[in-house]
Amino acid sequence: MASTKEHVVLLKVNGGERPIFEMEAAASTAIKPGMLIYESAAGKVSPIASTNAPLRVWLAVEHPYQYVEDDMSAAPTSPVDKTYAAGDTVYFIKPQRGDLVRLRYETAANATLGAFLAGYGATEVGFVHAVTPDASTVTQALFAVVAAALTGVSGQVGWLKAEIL
Repeated sequence: MASTKEHVVLLKVNGGERPIFEMEAAASTAIKPGMLIYESAAGKVSPIASTNAPLRVWLAVEHPYQYVEDDMSAAPTSPVDKTYAAGDTVYFIKPQRGDLVRLRYETAANATLGAFLAGYGATEVGFVHAVTPDASTVTQALFAVVAAALTGVSGQVGWLKAEIL
């Protein structure tokens, strides 16, 4: 039987390859695979935290060499469940338009199939949430939109399949 648990962040690329980069996480910042990140002024990566985030968005991915626990008697943990601690080396990709990915979706939020996803969480940094641009927020929302939902969620935290726009 196939596993229903998420094991990877990058599902499919739109042609070519997506090399995995690495950079140190900013102090006091924990980063999880599936979070949207950027390079801070200090030259370290941080989760995107506001609508003023840079347009150059990166996506934290699972550690390529971590899968099985050190304790061989324990059940293996999926690499997407491992959090990068502050100061750790974070592995990430620079997603391109058309890439299919899994993104972390913020707690107790809703999104429908095709919803625009903003690259900053309303309450959780680095997580995405659905936005509906209107006349008063259209400029702000359009700069923040990074993906379209390929699955819907209702009132739950977790993963959302999406296509990068």
